[in-house]
Amino acid sequence: MNDYLITIGKNAKQAEKELKKTSMQTINNALQIMAQAIDDNVAEIIAANLKDIESAKNKISQVMLDRLTLNEKRVQNLAYNLRLVASLESPLDKVTYSYQNLNGFKITTVTVPLGVIAMIYEARPNVTTEAMSLALKTGNAIILRGSSSTLNTNKKLLEIIRECGKKADLPENFVQLIETTSYEDISNLVKMNDYIDVVIPRGGEKLIQNVVNNATVPIIETGTGNNFAYIDASADIDQAIKVLVNAKVQRPTVCNALEKILVHKDVSAKFYQQLEQALKEANVIIKAHSNVIDKFMDVEIFDDEELALEYLDYIIGIKQVNNLDEAISIINNYSSKHSNLILSTQLFEVERFTSEIDSACVFVNVSTRFADGVEFGLGSEIGISTQKTHARGPMGLSALTSTKSIISGQYNDRK
Repeated sequence: MNDYLITIGKNAKQAEKELKKTSMQTINNALQIMAQAIDDNVAEIIAANLKDIESAKNKISQVMLDRLTLNEKRVQNLAYNLRLVASLESPLDKVTYSYQNLNGFKITTVTVPLGVIAMIYEARPNVTTEAMSLALKTGNAIILRGSSSTLNTNKKLLEIIRECGKKADLPENFVQLIETTSYEDISNLVKMNDYIDVVIPRGGEKLIQNVVNNATVPIIETGTGNNFAYIDASADIDQAIKVLVNAKVQRPTVCNALEKILVHKDVSAKFYQQLEQALKEANVIIKAHSNVIDKFMDVEIFDDEELALEYLDYIIGIKQVNNLDEAISIINNYSSKHSNLILSTQLFEVERFTSEIDSACVFVNVSTRFADGVEFGLGSEIGISTQKTHARGPMGLSALTSTKSIISGQYNDRK
């Protein structure tokens, strides 16, 4: 383990201790100061981001480049989300269980911070401020390890945030950024059990599996977004196409974007014609399975081997299914269990879908793009968990807390 990471780990543990003595009023005030500072430094943040964009231009696709790009509106949204988190009720010190024992003592379980969080993520600079704000609001110290492709942006954001932390009397190292970019440092970071309480990886499958396979620190695993939509024969065609296009094209590189469409065999030919036109107008490449390719004018072949593939691009796979049972089976076998959708007006079909689909988020006649912490009323999200641990789906403040049981009595001993 190198000295650089150990120093960061020690700093984080010290900050965790100091945060226990920091009032929620101080934390909320700090978040407001940070939001104003980001609003006041939009030009500087965008200038730093442009350096990252220039470096990445010839290395990644135009669609992926959008993930790391900050414009004025997106920077302002960073500030908005900080204010939103500041306005939320604290999840700490909430009584989750209370019991009076027959022996005369009382057991009370309350919510407490996790401790020190290590956040490992890819080219999404918004994660820098969102993860920091959620960790701070829950009394957790946080270590950030972003992508090398957004290093300049992350450094500028952290420079602003840490300066605001000083003004607001926060512990010096409530948030730290690992500025080295080697994969070895990730492998070392996720083994720092003496300093880190939980690791949260957020990004592509390669990053997540690297962390899962190497970590000795407990993990909250966020999921990739191989998301499916099932179109029932009863669906309103015009409305369904509107939802499908939105789910695919609004931001195709994010984890809640749509990747596959399963169509009931009784859906009319009109649906395919309108869907093809709408997707082509949005510059989406359609890949059609052999059982449905004759419904389209100009598409590529979709192979069953692609059912488990996350495109993260203007590409969508379409397959016909015989019934709801087949659709549920395909989704449960091949989706990443992130966000899956049914478009239907039949209550029985909807209830079966929502009951039997194994997924963090199940949508009914609603775009998968709404799988988002802000949309769920969480203020922000630190990621979307596809695990079945204490946190599943968009993870907000409560997902970053644990519990402590306090047992009090009158010198009771067990007989």
